[in-house]
Amino acid sequence: MKFLFFVVLFVAPLFTSCQQTLDRSPSNIFYQDDRQTHALEDFPQWGRVAKTTDSDRHPWGTGFLIHSCYVATAYHVVQSTDIPLTGNERVYFHHFKAVLEASPVLWGDPLNASLNENDWVVLKLSECLDIEPLKMEALSKKELRERKLFNAGFPEDRHPKNISVDMHCQSGPEVQEVGFGHDCATRPGSSGSPLLSSLDGKDVVIGLTVASRGYFEDYIGGYSEWISNKACPIGPLKRSFEKLLKESL
Repeated sequence: MKFLFFVVLFVAPLFTSCQQTLDRSPSNIFYQDDRQTHALEDFPQWGRVAKTTDSDRHPWGTGFLIHSCYVATAYHVVQSTDIPLTGNERVYFHHFKAVLEASPVLWGDPLNASLNENDWVVLKLSECLDIEPLKMEALSKKELRERKLFNAGFPEDRHPKNISVDMHCQSGPEVQEVGFGHDCATRPGSSGSPLLSSLDGKDVVIGLTVASRGYFEDYIGGYSEWISNKACPIGPLKRSFEKLLKESL
């Protein structure tokens, strides 16, 4: 009998009934766990998004600067996808320079926030950071399949004072209309982290990590290679954000 489970990275507990499954890392990464640890200063556009100022309190998600005053993350990091955002919510961006209050100003379709393509939100920081933001680039499904990806974020199984980076990822075979799969090593806390690829010699954001799925053949027979994390394509977020900036100038 085959078992399928779906884990929302920010809020759901670890699936534990497959502890005897072969070929998994001690951290229960469903792919090769070759994550590297880097200092926060090496990735200045990144930070943790949490509902508390307590720097060590779970849960949290990952956010990243798309403007000196704005951070992108997953919708479900800020609010449950079955509850519409109002814009009055308050969360905190834990950056290595400061802990800043932030509030949502843009987000995906609130009536369909559970869909991959709508699981994003843009937060406005209480103070702008003098840091060059990450660039976003919308890619076609064909381009996604052909590109090498990497991911950086704050998985809860790693120390929050460091950032965890997987430099060897690719999109899955089931690129979808409303999202796409990838095989980066992600864990709870990685929600909202950017998927990046090199374009014309520069690293650009092409997707936003929203969920992780594992597909097991049985309890002890190992796991299938056809398993994939889920990502929100960056196109809808990029278009909405550029429109916001244009209207505010």
